[in-house]
Amino acid sequence: MDDILFGNNNRAIIKKLTSRSFHSNKTRNIIAVIAIALTTFLFTAVLTIGLGSTGTIKYNMERMLGTQADALVQGLSAEQFEQLKNNSMFEKVGCWIPVAIMSNTNHLPVEVDYADQAQLELRFLTPRAGSAPQKENEVLVSANVLEDMNIEEQIGVSIPIEFSIQDKVYHFDMVVSGIYDTPHEKSESVIVSQAFMESNQDMLSEAAEGRSGCGIYDADVVMRDTYMVQECISEFVLSIGGNPDNANADNYVRIAPTPQSSNDSNLVIWLAAGVFGILFMFCGYLLIYNVFEIAVTNDIRQYGLLRTIGTTSRQVKRLVNRQAWYLFLIGTPIGLLLGLLLGRSILPAVIQIFSVDYGGDKIEVGALPYVAIIAGAILFSGLTVYISTRKPVKKASQISPIEAVRYVEQANISVLSKNADKGAIIPRMAKANLQRNRRRTAFIVVSLTLSVILLNSVFVFSNSFDEEVYIKKQTRSDFIVYNPSVALAFNGNFGHDSGISDNTVSEIGQQSGVTNEVKLYRNTFEDDNIACDWGISYPVDNTYKYVSVLPDFLDWGYNDNFGYAALTSDNLPLGNVFGFSENLLQRIGIIEGETDLALLKEKLWNGNNVILMASYDNSGNLDGADDPQYAGVSVGDTIQFYENGTPTKMFTVIAKAAATDSEITLAGGGSNIATDVGGPMIYMSEDNFKEIYETPTLYGFLFDVEDEYQQEMENYLAQNTDISYSSASTLRTTILSLKNVVLLIGGMIGAIFALVGLINFTNLIMTNIITRRHEFAIMQSIGMTNRQLRQLLILESISYVMRAGVVGILTSCVMGFTLIKILVENGPTNFMMSFQMTLFPAIIILVFFGALAFTIPVIALQFFNNHSIVERLKVQE
Repeated sequence: MDDILFGNNNRAIIKKLTSRSFHSNKTRNIIAVIAIALTTFLFTAVLTIGLGSTGTIKYNMERMLGTQADALVQGLSAEQFEQLKNNSMFEKVGCWIPVAIMSNTNHLPVEVDYADQAQLELRFLTPRAGSAPQKENEVLVSANVLEDMNIEEQIGVSIPIEFSIQDKVYHFDMVVSGIYDTPHEKSESVIVSQAFMESNQDMLSEAAEGRSGCGIYDADVVMRDTYMVQECISEFVLSIGGNPDNANADNYVRIAPTPQSSNDSNLVIWLAAGVFGILFMFCGYLLIYNVFEIAVTNDIRQYGLLRTIGTTSRQVKRLVNRQAWYLFLIGTPIGLLLGLLLGRSILPAVIQIFSVDYGGDKIEVGALPYVAIIAGAILFSGLTVYISTRKPVKKASQISPIEAVRYVEQANISVLSKNADKGAIIPRMAKANLQRNRRRTAFIVVSLTLSVILLNSVFVFSNSFDEEVYIKKQTRSDFIVYNPSVALAFNGNFGHDSGISDNTVSEIGQQSGVTNEVKLYRNTFEDDNIACDWGISYPVDNTYKYVSVLPDFLDWGYNDNFGYAALTSDNLPLGNVFGFSENLLQRIGIIEGETDLALLKEKLWNGNNVILMASYDNSGNLDGADDPQYAGVSVGDTIQFYENGTPTKMFTVIAKAAATDSEITLAGGGSNIATDVGGPMIYMSEDNFKEIYETPTLYGFLFDVEDEYQQEMENYLAQNTDISYSSASTLRTTILSLKNVVLLIGGMIGAIFALVGLINFTNLIMTNIITRRHEFAIMQSIGMTNRQLRQLLILESISYVMRAGVVGILTSCVMGFTLIKILVENGPTNFMMSFQMTLFPAIIILVFFGALAFTIPVIALQFFNNHSIVERLKVQE
């Protein structure tokens, strides 16, 4: 641009001035490059670790759930499925068609299903050996199924498949085309091909008519936008002729969003990410701004001299901006390289922790979006540098030549309002120096405060992962043993053989360290000669039966206020009836009624009394005595039992209680059975239960084990293929793995924040000393000693730390009890977290800051104040 009157082109001169000014300020350049590199490093490391760990945690949470989908849509017709598959709302749609349950396995309950390639990927069923089935006689099976059927784990081996539909037995001799590892321990499937489905249309039509939930189209869907998943899919289902709202409608389509698609959780995550993103940028802004503010102040006379010889404001801006651009080009690649190296080195450690329990060794670190990470880090860093240099550049360009030549940093204190201070000279001078440039003081304090807040917030969140809370919400027993068949129930096969044998329980009880044994009995579909009446009418309505697990000889009854209940032949409820041994009373919480456990036990075992049970949700919440799980029955109401339509015993409800879901339904399909039977959970003493039910079915065995025998019991149960079990130690390992990952990631991010604060503080103190060398020389020329000068600078530094400590701790408390607490209690992992406030990290970082406040002034004075007073007086500020 031509800025001079006669049109001389001075671009080359500005470039030369920029270059000379740049090379003459080596100290400034080093500090600025460190600041920019550190800011870029902060963004790069956080993005690398954050995106990589988010993917890792999300991947393993999905493996725990057994699906990557945002929602499951059940009960679609073939035409509706095609319309759903082709809709732009969905990024990925998988097709799943249940066919039947295998009847020729030895122990495992196994489904025969059809799944397309998208569905195999969504449910982690892609083969580790071989391929998905293509031919009519090919199947994809899990290694567990082959082991259960005593078949060699080999591609091409024959496998017999048997199942029954509408009492008709089907047998197919199939060939294993692929083998997969079960991603979810409660489900096993044999996957058939599309050719098989096309060749057996009549059989599949019979399955669909069997009202057992088989032969219908299910879809796992991944949304392009996960905002309001339930509402969006419901609106679409209505548009294609389905009814997502009325479960008894002929065209009912069930929509089940997965936990990771929760709107509330996503909103909280985005809110937290936004807040911390702003804090990241502000942290970098303070770091870079202070460097350039001090540099411009230090060079203000140079810019004034340039103005006296005709340099315009625009040219001064260009001169300063070019130097900032040079520093950005040098510092950014360094920060990118260090950030990527750190993030890349941390992720394998994260994966190694996960690989113990979740198969994390299959996660590739190379899948990270490096282009996006680099672009994002450069964008954030460039934007931060641009914002940080605006004010210093403006200051350099707008100062007048005369003002610049005589510039001395002024105190922002009015002489008229100044009060006389009494006391020691050095403390008063330190206080005055902090007040002379309140903006700089505020920036230093805010920078230190940010590091304190961010570090403390990260550790508060990480420390809130609580394995004991997670276990308590899942189970109150060390071990729960049950029949594998309750994990999967179709075609009404939940009968007396779905229990565990007394011999199995006896053998377990003889193992070392077993205590607090609880036997849990319950009625089955085969106990249809026994019915009960709790005073609510359920008119017969079988329209919903096609998606239930009820057998044909049981009907559905529907009440407008209390939903469905299974009915026996005399149109009375079958009932969810449980018998239990007395140790269970120690594992439940009384919600209403008799609260004295000794008296409660006496009434249950010596009278015709029962309690009603409900389950806490994952957050440990329950709607009290009015919870819908109690089906409108109150304490004091009676329940009449019938046998073959004849009244037998009558029981009185004396209490309402609640426990974890595992204590009530034990596992997997057990919850489907309880839900489809309907009505309240009726718990009575095992003695009363055995009097009512001729063939009592031992549904589950709950017990604790002394700590030293826990692993021994795990090994013993794992070898018994006739049972399934869950254990508190397995749950503990699960949550500890996740907790370790979060602590590792949170610790690294917290360490980065602490490093930023430490370097920023060091940088600010050192640059402050450099720019005040002339001032120090004047003070020493009139009698100040080196010891007094060190004392002055230490007091100034300590004052910064004390102010940052007060503000940082108070703000950390506010941040912890607001944003962090909301994230802990409402985030996607709230079921495994318990808010734990701590200020220990904040105190630790403040101690480091205090140590730096003592050491840095001493070291800096030795390096930058080692010339004679006369030499330093000659140096222009």
